[in-house]
Amino acid sequence: MSTRIIVLFVLCFVISGFVPANTSDVPWLPIGMNVDSHNYWTKSLIFNDVIKTASKWISFNAEGSSPWDTELADKIDYDSTGWPLVIPFAPEGEAPQKVRFLINNNYKGDYVLLFDGRGRITINGGVNHEKVNDNKYNVELTGEGGHVWIDVHESSEGNHISNMRLIPQGWERDEANMPVFHEKYVQGLRPFHAIRFMNWMNINGSEQKEWSDRVKPWSFSQARRNGVAIEYAIMLCNRLGADAWFCVPHQADDDYITRFAELVRDSLDPTLKVYVEYSNEVWNWGFAQSHYILDNAPGHNNRYVIDNLKTINPQRADHPEKDAYMMQRTFRLWSQAFADEPHRLVRVAAGQHAWVDNSRRILKYLFKRDRHGAPVSGGAYETSSGAGCDAFAVGGYFNFRKEHHEAWNNMNPAEVTAEMIIDSVFAVFDETTGAWSEQTARYVKAWDVDYLVYEGGQHIQPWRQGEWSYNQAVWDAQIHPRMYDLYMKNFALHAAPEVNCTLFMAYSYISERESRWGSWGHLESIEQIGAADYMTIAPKYQALLDANSEFPTDVKSENARPEGYRLRNYPNPFNAET
Repeated sequence: MSTRIIVLFVLCFVISGFVPANTSDVPWLPIGMNVDSHNYWTKSLIFNDVIKTASKWISFNAEGSSPWDTELADKIDYDSTGWPLVIPFAPEGEAPQKVRFLINNNYKGDYVLLFDGRGRITINGGVNHEKVNDNKYNVELTGEGGHVWIDVHESSEGNHISNMRLIPQGWERDEANMPVFHEKYVQGLRPFHAIRFMNWMNINGSEQKEWSDRVKPWSFSQARRNGVAIEYAIMLCNRLGADAWFCVPHQADDDYITRFAELVRDSLDPTLKVYVEYSNEVWNWGFAQSHYILDNAPGHNNRYVIDNLKTINPQRADHPEKDAYMMQRTFRLWSQAFADEPHRLVRVAAGQHAWVDNSRRILKYLFKRDRHGAPVSGGAYETSSGAGCDAFAVGGYFNFRKEHHEAWNNMNPAEVTAEMIIDSVFAVFDETTGAWSEQTARYVKAWDVDYLVYEGGQHIQPWRQGEWSYNQAVWDAQIHPRMYDLYMKNFALHAAPEVNCTLFMAYSYISERESRWGSWGHLESIEQIGAADYMTIAPKYQALLDANSEFPTDVKSENARPEGYRLRNYPNPFNAET
């Protein structure tokens, strides 16, 4: 990646924030993007083929009245791409079953539904559609969301319904040349240096253990429990010319991790880097992966993992050291795969932004020495190789505090304003986000690794994601012009030499704004991409564009990376027979 000289400047921040006097006052640093989960309700539309948003299979009784879901879909026989071999199907001891799945109606426009095989379907949910022949329907998607679903009433044994696609009209005669990805989705990601696929792969609470557990690129849906296929993530990075940041499922065995690394090594453009991280937020006791490590990886396929965690501490203790061990194991397996090209690999250890000592303990374990360079041994460090890491990442969020929530919740809701929300964040920024980042950076420098932000931006959500009287003001703050100022203050902190963040991964790309679960998206829908005035509708996204250090011109160009670009004759991942 090209670099830009960071302009150092003195900023006098006051409670009302600041507005850069001109573009030369904008702090510059490389910015990447976390992409969102893929499902049938998201407004983050990844693929041109709408069927790739299909929900899990839902079974219902073939005859008579039936609940929406009889929960018998796992008893139906499927082909290798996920299509039922025959419908109706009668599981042993059960009534004959039909199946259905939901699709995403945030797509808008005229589409064509095509499929192979013999059978009978219906399209439901109030969308206009017209049957052209037994294997083709014209469908008009409204873009209004809501529930739209396809019922499979009959599918012939020996020639079952399969290979279903729902694609924009105009491509049905040239499907081979239809771009895999929605063009606006790609367009909005073009400015960013790296893409992190944590949510794409549904890493939090992942149940993947073996390589066979992963979603395949030829699976008709990419919106199921195991997320989007790794091959599509690689394809997107190759298309964008952006580095890839992958998170390894926490239960993955050695074979899975090795095959994952080899797939990336052989398929990702070798001019691009790959950042590898073990799971996500393993310090966070709200996630299953945290308890899994603390409990010494029960049932792990590789017995040595359990034994080594117990060596650190057989009890539920020494959490940071156990986390660090699992990171070290992941780094070792990826490093072996990239032994001939180590420059392509960035091993990322991650800690908790506010729990600064968590970061210190992880680094101490990984390098087997303290921050003064003195070696450490014995006890928890017996299992450490001392191989270290290349970078250390923490969050880069900012937020208000509990006392603000309590004050607003006792006020007349009409009196709580977006500006009040933003003022509260400015008031505590230096003693929270600012202090945590600077303290962490001192540790990162002591171990001489790069400082990264794995997720960052606003964390301004209703307190504990509750239904509070002031929630509307929180949502309005997301598009208030001074949200831009908060972002610039945060970027100035991370670009300053005291922190020297070398890659800031914004969280996240596109999602709903008015949600008590958080207004994480820098854009609210794919329709906002290419808007004339982001400052009005998406000041968070505008801040990312303004502060992002210069990206190479050739990578930004429309045709920089051809669709499906692959290297080294890696077997075509989109052929189910390979």
